[in-house]
Amino acid sequence: MRRFPIEILIVVLVVVMLALGWRIYGTGEMGRFGPAIHAQRAPSQLLARMLVRYTQPPIYEEEYRMSDIEGVSKFDYRVRGVNGHEI
Repeated sequence: MRRFPIEILIVVLVVVMLALGWRIYGTGEMGRFGPAIHAQRAPSQLLARMLVRYTQPPIYEEEYRMSDIEGVSKFDYRVRGVNGHEI
């Protein structure tokens, strides 16, 4: 006695569901590529700065600067002592 070919039925159902899903949702999803490509090509710039001042010696202030302009990152760190010396 032969078994029912369940594997073939599962494959056929998966193919039908993929085709229906693509037909229903594919057009809306494809419309989102244009704005995404536009955002990738847009110029990008990120700047951040943090200044920490201390009330007790020996350090008067610390400064952290970070920038990322068009994918080129740069980080600076500066320390100033109470006597005015900068490291």
